[in-house]
Amino acid sequence: MKKFAPVLLVFFFSNAFSQSSLLKYGQAVMTSGNYLPDNWSFMVYDIRNNGTAVPGMNWMASIYHPSGAATDWKFSRTGPLFGITIDNSGNIFLASCKLLGAPYPPGTAGPGGVYKVDAFSWAVTDFITSDPVYVYNPSTNKIPNHADGLGDICYDKYNDQLFLTNFEDGKIYRISTSGTILSVFDPFSPDLGIVAVADYGERCWAVNVYKDSLSN
Repeated sequence: MKKFAPVLLVFFFSNAFSQSSLLKYGQAVMTSGNYLPDNWSFMVYDIRNNGTAVPGMNWMASIYHPSGAATDWKFSRTGPLFGITIDNSGNIFLASCKLLGAPYPPGTAGPGGVYKVDAFSWAVTDFITSDPVYVYNPSTNKIPNHADGLGDICYDKYNDQLFLTNFEDGKIYRISTSGTILSVFDPFSPDLGIVAVADYGERCWAVNVYKDSLSN
């Protein structure tokens, strides 16, 4: 009898965006935990037609992979991933992470890398890359991360920008959708500035954007 390892770590439902984008409203993007070079590091599931699903039983949703850039969706390209977000155009952003002690090495963008999956071609590019030297360089697409990975990433639909948490220094990075770091915020004690994962109580993980009725 075949045995299947669980693959779902986190998923994010797509928002309403351009009709010409490959990702459609109601589909889900998921990252995988099957750490082998030729396995998919992330996938797109179509969960719209769930009328035949039986409560309490597994339901096989359709899985989508790109035809031209399929190898870019594998661990050999991206390494382990966790954080997922989607912008208003249907572009997918995926953050590197050493979740659960993932044994597979990081992808081409490094341990602090973020990958962008193009809305119209599903091609993968290195959006944010890692700088092993512990120096923050503003107005670049590099963040300091020696080997500790990232926490989470989210899209700010009100201001068309991204927020990213970094396990290395415990800071939150504000990033433009063109891939430029705009600013950095440390919500806790100042970082020690050494090459090491942030201490317990200093690590930022989940990040999101909220707007109340008083906001402009």
